[in-house]
Amino acid sequence: MSEELKITEVTAFPTLFLGFDLRELYDKDKVVEGVDKLITPHGLIESKNEGDGSTWGSSSYLEEHPELTNLMQRCVDAYVEKLKLEPLGIWNSWINKGSHGSKTNPHRHEGSVISGAFYPKIVGDNRNSPPLQLHSPLKPYHMSTIFVEQNEYNSYVQEVPAWEGMLWLFPSWCEHSTAINYTEARYCISFNTYPRKFESLKKVD
Repeated sequence: MSEELKITEVTAFPTLFLGFDLRELYDKDKVVEGVDKLITPHGLIESKNEGDGSTWGSSSYLEEHPELTNLMQRCVDAYVEKLKLEPLGIWNSWINKGSHGSKTNPHRHEGSVISGAFYPKIVGDNRNSPPLQLHSPLKPYHMSTIFVEQNEYNSYVQEVPAWEGMLWLFPSWCEHSTAINYTEARYCISFNTYPRKFESLKKVD
């Protein structure tokens, strides 16, 4: 008679991706007001549509929206507390726009601790907004591992909903992307963070 196996399951080295539903806490039209004229083409935003791109490289977007900055910082503080990190502040920020048929190529945010992706406004059905794809850094180390079926333990891509009002916080080293967008237009505010002990450096011109 075979005996039942006694199994202890441990999930080692988990990575925290924290989502916030902020739909009732900001004015979506006010947040993106006038942004279209600031957006220029950007290499990470793959699109054939005129007007798609990013404000990356211009002034920090959130600095023009202090109430929204405070809201984003509250969420950063929640992430910091959950992971027991040293205090972090928002360093720089920008806004991206992608219309129907656009996509965001894989990339990561060097020089930052955690990063945020916030979707303040989506023109069209949320269900047509492609998820944020988070890519596992472990793939190169599985060169001799062959999986016969995908599950939560072996997937190299984790998808989270990129719906209007959602903010996702994640480690800046995590490569991420989005597939083809099927909404009329989607705005995404991205930002980076830094240790608050270097706050004085941020204020230097």
